[in-house]
Amino acid sequence: MANLLHAISQNDVISFDVFDTLFVRPLADPEDIFDLLGNKFNISSFRQLRREAQIRAFKRMHESGRKEITLDDIYACFGPSSVSASTLRDAEYQLELALTLPNPDMVELFRQAILEKPVVITSDMYLPRAFFDDLFHKHQLKPSATFISSERNATKRDSGE
Repeated sequence: MANLLHAISQNDVISFDVFDTLFVRPLADPEDIFDLLGNKFNISSFRQLRREAQIRAFKRMHESGRKEITLDDIYACFGPSSVSASTLRDAEYQLELALTLPNPDMVELFRQAILEKPVVITSDMYLPRAFFDDLFHKHQLKPSATFISSERNATKRDSGE
């Protein structure tokens, strides 16, 4: 921790990634959330259906010349189901919000850094900006700025934008 505090002191702006850095989820694999949703809605193949919807969303993204997908894009590609795509989308949003918890050491660094410097948040994620606003509000954290790939139609995945 002392090394990180020293590094913070040597820079003008500090950046934290959200998932697996500033926040963690109590899941062995991030896609385990799909199994939880499948159980909630009694859709046994939900993980596979959700994966397929994301693949279709990426295909549409490339066809339209965009560089990133959104949660809405994924659920717009979700096939027929006994539950509406909007209900599933909203449930995924809420479950992500409930399961995304502060990483105690990193949140303490965030709190120390924000007292002295601008602290920006980045996430290369399809979740909407509102999710990150809700998450930070829920945990009483206020970054200086937030950069979310789905909001900016840019990603580190393909071209490093």
